Amino acid sequence: MTRTTTAALAGVGPAPVPAWRGRLHLVAALVAVPAGAVLVVQAPTGARPAAAIYAMTLIGMFAVSAAYHRLTLSPAGKRRMKRADHTAIFVCIAGNYTLFAALSLAGVWQVVLTAAAWIGAAAGSATKLRRLQVVGGRADFWYQGLGWLGVLALPWLVGRLTASQIALLVGGGLLYTGGAVVLGRKRPDPWPLVFGYHEVGHALMLAGSICHYGVYLSLVQGT
Repeated sequence: MTRTTTAALAGVGPAPVPAWRGRLHLVAALVAVPAGAVLVVQAPTGARPAAAIYAMTLIGMFAVSAAYHRLTLSPAGKRRMKRADHTAIFVCIAGNYTLFAALSLAGVWQVVLTAAAWIGAAAGSATKLRRLQVVGGRADFWYQGLGWLGVLALPWLVGRLTASQIALLVGGGLLYTGGAVVLGRKRPDPWPLVFGYHEVGHALMLAGSICHYGVYLSLVQGT
């Protein structure tokens, strides 16, 4: 253990960066490319633009996160990447709703849910960028509020989705929320030098994205 690391763990100097910081999202970005292509190819013709939007926003979120957490940046560069990181999260949430609405809803409700998601993403992103250094509060409320927006469509989804699909949607949402809670509370922090609280939060959110991808894949395959 270096003198710098020892001092950091003792509360003096900058906190150590875990070895796994950003690696989960780097791998996720690479895997999301072929996974997204599968969805686009298998989606019904009318839903392919929505599938492409979802794939691009998912890849973008993981890629920006990986770059923000893995690259060595100047203070100004780090601020820019932090802004891009938070914006990419909101854009990805809207991308999820775009595909979900295209595959599971029709008519006015498809338009309403998609529009609400993108308007919410724009408002949430603007709020977060004004309060970039603030943890919690109104800015982070937008993440959770927008993420659970789909609950409003549940009455129209019963009968359209299977019990397994609904369970994956809800389970994925809970995993995302759990990840946000971990990042906000900064614990559990199991191995600060290797796999800390940030990696736990990223792992939970990655698991949530896998759950939701499973729903979309089952919808395009009709299973």
